[in-house]
Amino acid sequence: MDERDIYKVKRPAPEAPKAYPEVDVTPRRMRGVVMRRIVISSLVIVAMLGLAVLFFQYLEERGQRADLEDLTEEELAALARPSRPERREPAVRFPDMPPDLDALYDDVPADLDPARVSEAVGYLRVARQYAGEQEWHEAEVNARRALGVWADMTAAYGLLGYIYTQRGQFEQAETVLRRALAQDPFHAENYNTLAAVYMQLQELDQAEDLLHTAIDLAPEYLPSHINMGMLYLLQGRYEWAADYFERVLEEQPGHAGVRNNLAACYVRLGRYGEAQAHFQYLIDRLPEVPSLLFNMAITYTEQRDYETAMEWVRRAAEICTPMQFHHYMSDTDFNELRQRADYKEFRDRAFPDMPMHLSL
Repeated sequence: MDERDIYKVKRPAPEAPKAYPEVDVTPRRMRGVVMRRIVISSLVIVAMLGLAVLFFQYLEERGQRADLEDLTEEELAALARPSRPERREPAVRFPDMPPDLDALYDDVPADLDPARVSEAVGYLRVARQYAGEQEWHEAEVNARRALGVWADMTAAYGLLGYIYTQRGQFEQAETVLRRALAQDPFHAENYNTLAAVYMQLQELDQAEDLLHTAIDLAPEYLPSHINMGMLYLLQGRYEWAADYFERVLEEQPGHAGVRNNLAACYVRLGRYGEAQAHFQYLIDRLPEVPSLLFNMAITYTEQRDYETAMEWVRRAAEICTPMQFHHYMSDTDFNELRQRADYKEFRDRAFPDMPMHLSL
């Protein structure tokens, strides 16, 4: 054998190629395949878009809790459309709208262009107008626009906090008000608004500390005194509450809410004559408000003068609906009066169609 043959490798004979099934690739067949894939892809896209829409609706209904403390100026400028949550009725009196914008220019950064300052102030003025009309969504939009121009505008954060408290978005209100106070720790109005938020959240100790700070900073700012009185009224510290309400009435004798709360304090303190004088003052000026008549009836019920109390209950029944009558008479202060035969007889005669489960 030739020496060269030693290094030759014998290779096996090549196998015949495998037979694969034939595929119909005619244009008609291909069109069917493509159309099915397009239809499936379209359904998937539509489903994903639907889920995305539901997700953003969920975020909008909950209300966006933007962590404004971590946002840059660019992010503030690009804030998305604000949320529009359902309004919750407040249990305490919210503060008045933040004061006018005359002092804004004292806090203008030196490097901020005057034209941009004017633009931001313009947005904030519009926001205040909407807030005054209780158009909370438009007010929020314009306050955020002001922040998009002037990222550290304390007045805009304060107004946002006011808007959020009015709409019942207490977590968002806390966030923006904390931001505002970090920038301006001497702003009594923002301390007062934040205290109102904590009162809604039942964090009364924090609210009390904030209100003391607000009053120390601006003793003449009456909304802080009103909320301090409300806080002590909620805590059952009626003498202290009365002191703050009396202070407000010295400056604003026509403030119906404060006068009513002061009278309520006097009832709890057993000072019935003073309470009746304040209720009568309000009844003379607001004769169509049934709650005032029921409050007057309570003062006589507390003194066991049930006949006079019934006279006031009869007067109140003339100007209220059956549901209102049930609501006011369900007060625990009327427990003894409701057990009397003359009350039951009057109730059945005045409201014969009242459902049995509402009859008290």
